[in-house]
Amino acid sequence: MPFGLSGAAPNFQRAIDIILQPVIGRFVSVYMDDVIITSPSFKDHLDHLTRVFTLLRDAGLTLNKEKCHFACDKLKYLGLIISKEGIETDNKKIRAITEMKPPKNNREFNLFTDASGVGIGAVLQQNQKPIAFASRTLNKAERNYTVTERECLAVIWALNKFKTYFGPLPVKVITDHAALTKLTNGENLSSRMIRWALKLSEFNIEWEHRPGVQNVVADLLSRNPVDSVEGSQISCAALRALAINSREQFIKEQREDPELGHIYRYLENPDDGSVNATICESWSQDFKLINGLLFYAKYFSNLGELRVYIPGSLRKDIMKEFHDLPLAGHLGKRKTYLKLRDTCYFPFMRKYIFEYVSTCDRCQSLTIKTLPAGRLMPIVSKYPNEIVTLDLVGPYPASRPERYKFILVITDHFTKWCELIPLRKASAQTIANAFFNNYIARYGAPISLISDNGPQFISDVFEHLSHRLDIKHMKTVTYRPQSNLTERVNRNLVQMIASFVEENHENWDQFLHEFAFALRTAVNETTNKTPAELFWEGKS
Repeated sequence: MPFGLSGAAPNFQRAIDIILQPVIGRFVSVYMDDVIITSPSFKDHLDHLTRVFTLLRDAGLTLNKEKCHFACDKLKYLGLIISKEGIETDNKKIRAITEMKPPKNNREFNLFTDASGVGIGAVLQQNQKPIAFASRTLNKAERNYTVTERECLAVIWALNKFKTYFGPLPVKVITDHAALTKLTNGENLSSRMIRWALKLSEFNIEWEHRPGVQNVVADLLSRNPVDSVEGSQISCAALRALAINSREQFIKEQREDPELGHIYRYLENPDDGSVNATICESWSQDFKLINGLLFYAKYFSNLGELRVYIPGSLRKDIMKEFHDLPLAGHLGKRKTYLKLRDTCYFPFMRKYIFEYVSTCDRCQSLTIKTLPAGRLMPIVSKYPNEIVTLDLVGPYPASRPERYKFILVITDHFTKWCELIPLRKASAQTIANAFFNNYIARYGAPISLISDNGPQFISDVFEHLSHRLDIKHMKTVTYRPQSNLTERVNRNLVQMIASFVEENHENWDQFLHEFAFALRTAVNETTNKTPAELFWEGKS
């Protein structure tokens, strides 16, 4: 048995499986040192015991008779009761649950709210100890509300924000606005206040009025709101990609969008008579209006994960940015969708993207048909820069004015991060210098290096470099490029070059940085993450 206790259990299990292999699955079940023998009759049971004892004796194993039980109608096994009726839960295991006393939580929740001319604030407390604080600014329409309406808005907003804490339990709402405590008895209420009164009836509320000097925390939050926190944490590549459009133009397109423009207008002004308030109130729960921009917020709790809504008039522009340009690299349907999915949202987005890429003339004319992969023995890497693969692409027509003809492709096996280095010639010394200056000098020497059997890679120059930096140099099998990960990068790279070079074959080197960016920021099918995200341990 190998050194160390961590290997003892699996080795013992494997030994037992080998010893009892003739009877396992027939009438024997084994987990570690627990062996169950099941038999339809007592006579068969004796026969089965004899066969198991024989196998154990031949293997030199002994049994502890104090722990052995024979001819049982039922037994405890791995915390369960097994009998001819089936498998049952051991009552001793669930006694703590069945005998658990119901909780006696008599501490009421206190919700302090307040509103000012610029914002609203709230504090949730229990037993005079704060649980959560919240505040936000008022939008342009909300600042025109009456004082009573702003105070009621603060209560509605706070109840919705904190309802996961108290649910149907009673909550005492403490406000410094006495009129709110008589809300249900009020007369001549506006339509907005009537709607809010119905909303308040969903909660188990007890009202209490306290002077402002006793409600200082909520008052402070309402008068010192922070409205830039959410927007500053949103990293949205979609907006950066559409920098050609002004922010005001983007907001205008969102507001006037025929699909979800009504949601925008409702969030901007809930009393807008041009929208159906009943429908919008339900749908708007999945969206947020932040700094004038509409974001899709369903399923996302982290502010940095909010996805900007792309109106219909700008969807072709966003597809050009994320698919057609060199920074996007004319990648496939799935990679394009995954890149857009993290930053953008619009209805039926996946279908729209797949149809756009499927009808892209340049993609269809350059698609390389591949055969299904056979069974392969994977090369396993455990961390970045453990295994690096090298390959050479070219020769291409000499570029102008640099006269480059080749591309050295370096790929990290674990993260799939790639480096694309143009070369004027493919000599061993040139490749070795490029590998050292552009990769090793930046990221350090890898543990292992994989290349094909090209004369440059098996030369004395490369062997000297590997020996000097203690790099294990491995070569792929001749005529089997599939074992070199870089070959897949090469295929994508060749397609990208063919997509953008067209008639001018002398400017292909101008796009290499953009192609590298596209490959590093595309979600990899193996890891389901982008190479940049794994290589730098963060979103890119």
